[in-house]
Amino acid sequence: MAAANRELGVAIHGRVIGTGADPGPLRLATEWATGTGPANRTLTGQSTFVQNFKNSRSVNKLRSYVYDKFNGNPPDGGSYTEYGNRFDTEYFDPRTSLEEHFLGSYSANVSIENGEMTFVISNKSTTTSFFYGTIVGKFNELTGANVPKVPSYDRQQFGPGGTMEQTITWTERVIPRGEGDSNNNDGPKKNK
Repeated sequence: MAAANRELGVAIHGRVIGTGADPGPLRLATEWATGTGPANRTLTGQSTFVQNFKNSRSVNKLRSYVYDKFNGNPPDGGSYTEYGNRFDTEYFDPRTSLEEHFLGSYSANVSIENGEMTFVISNKSTTTSFFYGTIVGKFNELTGANVPKVPSYDRQQFGPGGTMEQTITWTERVIPRGEGDSNNNDGPKKNK
């Protein structure tokens, strides 16, 4: 039992915390809050963060939009651009991934070439988004008040909480709808 618990602890640590080269959502949040780590970071399909994030509800929704736009078979040269995922109360659902919680709102572009979809997710971690999404925005919504947004600032001005940008990218094979299994990132089957 102790060995199984130790293995589970290592797996959770690797997914949630990660390493400097392969950070998890807790490490990224800590780097933002403390002003450590790079101000700009690109996470690719090999990272643990991306492996978990690309199976999230928000990415599955984006993927479904891409397949729907092209009637289930995204063609080479096709794209889905300027997708905006807005962090909302649905993210407080316990099924929401830690990666989605860290990113909050993000923008995305998907391009299709050589039978593969390339996802490029862009996100800025800022004090404005942190406080607006968690405290100020909800207070304004519940009370009708108009408390101004907390300003964001450059990391060079003040490291802790300074703006940190993430680009998240990966490629996956296009599988025409009905031929794949949406649980493993293939083309989602059309709901009947």
